[in-house]
Amino acid sequence: MKVTIDETKCNGAGICVMQLPDVFRFQEGSKKGAVTKAEVPARMERKLKEVASQCPAGAILVIAK
Repeated sequence: MKVTIDETKCNGAGICVMQLPDVFRFQEGSKKGAVTKAEVPARMERKLKEVASQCPAGAILVIAK
């Protein structure tokens, strides 16, 4: 599974970083999210979908392989 963040939608709420720090971090000098692992391991897929659904801006894009 792949993941990306739409930077134009990201409002810096930080839910992704707080809930899944192995996949997301804050951009340097910003509160916008950034992806650290474009390819998410199968063991994290369920949590990733949960976090994406919680993003208030709908900025997390999950792409099935």
